[in-house]
Amino acid sequence: MKQKTTTYHTAHIWERGHRQINEDSLAIMDVVSGSKHILLAVVADGIGGLSEGEYASGYVTGRLRSSFMDYLQNSSSVTLSGLARLFLRVLYNCHHYLKNYGTRHAIHTGTTVSILCLIGRRGIALHVGDSHLYRIGHRIRQLGYDHVNPRGHLTECIGSGNYHRKSIIKFKINKCETAILCTDGFYRIGEDLLERFALNDHGKSKLSSSELSLCLSQIKDYAYGHGEHDNMSAIAVRCS
Repeated sequence: MKQKTTTYHTAHIWERGHRQINEDSLAIMDVVSGSKHILLAVVADGIGGLSEGEYASGYVTGRLRSSFMDYLQNSSSVTLSGLARLFLRVLYNCHHYLKNYGTRHAIHTGTTVSILCLIGRRGIALHVGDSHLYRIGHRIRQLGYDHVNPRGHLTECIGSGNYHRKSIIKFKINKCETAILCTDGFYRIGEDLLERFALNDHGKSKLSSSELSLCLSQIKDYAYGHGEHDNMSAIAVRCS
């Protein structure tokens, strides 16, 4: 019997906005390893109040990409638990590398990061900081919580402060549901428009990457048109 396969439909935006530099980084990797179809999506937002945020977000995203590919090439059995251990190790190493980098250059630098990884329709997610992960079906749910204090200031990031072990979120994304990873520039004003990705009353929704891209662009235009100035990055993922 032919094994059922999962198709991933993805779209993204990466916008500088009104800032001089885009300190966001993102990655989307859609690969087949043996009989398994695997997707990795990463969004990182360099901390604007620190130095070289674009370097920090790019470094973490790059290390996640390269470590992910090394794991796929060298592992005899690719599993979500193995990938979870990999991501935790990479984030730990990135945190200490960036702290040492800051010490050498007499600066403080750091980045938020959100990671989504799927094998078929089963997935894991983890994040650090105030980037958001959403799962959108008939309703909109945020996966995880922000690392911020009551005043809205970040309490955790990669590269600055103390490192705390991160929690792994396990979930299954149903057919036609959408997962969104995004920086605060995207959701701060545009969050109310995420309903555009929600399933309709008959349990159906648009599937194509071009339609996902259109929804992201509409939210981007709305946010910038209503006063958003920050960098803006988002990845939309849907399974069929």
